[in-house]
Amino acid sequence: HPVLRELQARYPRESLVIVEMNSDAFDGLDRVRAKVVADGLNWVLVTDGQQGPIAARWRIVTWPTYFVLDPE
Repeated sequence: HPVLRELQARYPRESLVIVEMNSDAFDGLDRVRAKVVADGLNWVLVTDGQQGPIAARWRIVTWPTYFVLDPE
């Protein structure tokens, strides 16, 4: 996650939001939570499963997928 950390350091929080889409199934949430804590991740992480409604609507086909959003 070094590139995402660099982006966070470079831009003010109100100017940049990072959303990570994770493909883990809901039964793996404990493992996902442990990874977030261990890696010190502080951006939005959504666990939707590979066929979840968000993944389908945003047409996600590669995992993990990151969205970097600006105010526009």
